[in-house]
Amino acid sequence: MELFDALPFVVDSDARLPSDWVQSPALVEYRSLGEVAAAVGRVDDESDDVIGALLGMPLDDELVAPVLMAGLQRLLFLCRGGRRDLLDDLVGEVAIAIGELRRVRPLTYRRRLAYVIVDRARDRQRAALKRDRAWWPVDALEIAGRQVTADVEVEDEVLDRLRLDGIRSQIADSGDAALARSWNSLVELVDAPRRSRAERDRWKYIRRRLTDHLGPDAA
Repeated sequence: MELFDALPFVVDSDARLPSDWVQSPALVEYRSLGEVAAAVGRVDDESDDVIGALLGMPLDDELVAPVLMAGLQRLLFLCRGGRRDLLDDLVGEVAIAIGELRRVRPLTYRRRLAYVIVDRARDRQRAALKRDRAWWPVDALEIAGRQVTADVEVEDEVLDRLRLDGIRSQIADSGDAALARSWNSLVELVDAPRRSRAERDRWKYIRRRLTDHLGPDAA
């Protein structure tokens, strides 16, 4: 199942709200997570209040992002519904955008918060697409060949290169442009320091996407 199609199932719609949520004035009237997600998707004053309350929940609250993403599903489809590959990519970018906005205080915008989240994610996606006009996957072996690693045995390096070449060929043969962009991003990030939470979230998402398509051995 693709990421977008899985959104309705990421939360139990009938589940009651956690105790922290019930204490929020913007959420107290809702009886279930499904009702909260529905309020998010209405994109009105009520939606802004609910989204603001959810973004203000503790960072270790793992229900916030799934409920927000379930509520934003219709808006995501309106943005990228014609391109399934871009739609699934956008879901990942929305998850990252939500994580970033949860660390922003005070959260003040003149636009609907639902649009803020999706537009932020779409801007990131557009930037990635602009960088990857040609979607052919970057050759990680060529990049690795420029680096000298004294503490790696020649045999191990050869095996690693053959394995990487096999993964790259598999991605190229798939004809999946979104998968190729994930591979290119992974090659770009592999040696880069991941200091911010957003960079670490992006790294995890890209690895998970590649693993989902190529199998656990590709991890």
